[in-house]
Amino acid sequence: MFRRLVSLAAFALILVGALDTAALAGGRVDIAATSVPTKIVAGQPSELAFTIRYPSGEPVTGAAPIVYARCGKAKVEVAAVATKKAGSYVALMNLPNQGQWSFEIDSKICGNTCKLSPVMALAAAPPARNTKTN
Repeated sequence: MFRRLVSLAAFALILVGALDTAALAGGRVDIAATSVPTKIVAGQPSELAFTIRYPSGEPVTGAAPIVYARCGKAKVEVAAVATKKAGSYVALMNLPNQGQWSFEIDSKICGNTCKLSPVMALAAAPPARNTKTN
């Protein structure tokens, strides 16, 4: 009886460990923007920083997230890169034109995405005119 109880408990622990490992291999993750540019100028690079974590709080390392930006029919797709801090990623966005851009971060882990509030990209300043006369 005691031996059977110990065997059953050991089996339950192995099963829980296997389920936990499966959850870490995929499943739900939490994506949070940590730095969204408040001023974006079309044609100039802007950084969008975010974190990806498992529900347990453990950072997701080795992900290959993509950031999508859309404004009307214009679309920009940028691969984010990992920073030195585990679970942190940054995408260098260079939006081609002015307008209201919506952003979506795709963790590439079981379809987990995060949509951000739209951000207005301003028109680039026109080049300075050369007023020098000869």
